Amino acid sequence: MNIIMKADTTPRGLSLRLIFIGMILLACWAGMADETPSPASQSPAPDGNTVIRARAGSSEIVITTTNRVAGAIHSLTWGGREFIDSFDHGRQLQSASGLDCGLKGEFWSECFNPTEAGSRADGTGEKSSSRLLEIRAGEADLRTISQMAFWLAPGETSWDRPALNKTIRSEHLLAKHVRIGYKDMPHVIEYHVTFTVPKGEPHTFGQFEALTGYMPPEFERFWKFMPASGKLEALDD
Repeated sequence: MNIIMKADTTPRGLSLRLIFIGMILLACWAGMADETPSPASQSPAPDGNTVIRARAGSSEIVITTTNRVAGAIHSLTWGGREFIDSFDHGRQLQSASGLDCGLKGEFWSECFNPTEAGSRADGTGEKSSSRLLEIRAGEADLRTISQMAFWLAPGETSWDRPALNKTIRSEHLLAKHVRIGYKDMPHVIEYHVTFTVPKGEPHTFGQFEALTGYMPPEFERFWKFMPASGKLEALDD
């Protein structure tokens, strides 16, 4: 599976357009906003258990979100095959970011790492430290907004590097819009992602993981799609 990336730096932040190709194709966009919408009031979270689906060839693509991972994508199946290894709260089809808090020295993304599906401490449990704020799902269309938890809890370390966050849940928002099918290509999943970084939070370096699919181990072969020729070229992992 391969990622093709086109990056463009704009006055408003960093924009990335990614194409993620396997037996299906996912197109993603990520941006950093100037304004930070306020998280919703502490009302009960919406129901994050949803399913969208659409036919692609001889089978349906079926995408499932769950409350367990705060509305992140827990499962993606096609042709009877599961594409996602949703084991803990870090292995979904999801987005995350890593920032440096303006500190000098080595950058380690997990030290300040808002993560869509939840935190490391959530483990294999049934609850997420991330908070789903909004969700809308149609037959083949999904939209969510979530308030991301930090991957590390305050006081935890990653490879002996301490967490920089002081809270379990960040003020960083992640919005996604997922649609099965793109133009005349029913096997394509169009996937738009927007990160909102809180205004006034000081950082000099940011790493935006626009979309990663954590796949089961039987996926061992990786390919790059060449749009000009319509052919695949092999990649290492």
